Amino acid sequence: MSESGKTTNAFLEKKNFQKAGEVLAEVWNSVEIDGHKVIAEYINPDVSDLPVPEMPNEEWYANHVRESQYMLQVFAIHA
Repeated sequence: MSESGKTTNAFLEKKNFQKAGEVLAEVWNSVEIDGHKVIAEYINPDVSDLPVPEMPNEEWYANHVRESQYMLQVFAIHA
């Protein structure tokens, strides 16, 4: 990165970002929050064949998902 904050080597910047994402996923995978195991995975933004999931209906989302600026928590349904 230059003094002005501009990327000078896009390849190295992407590799650095990927490594940071992988390390963060590894750290989060060793955590439990309120008794729930955290599942985290780095997803490479350059992969174009990732399926885009359909959004569930608003009522299901309101009952099973908690989200904030820093996390998305989906509550499992136990029968």
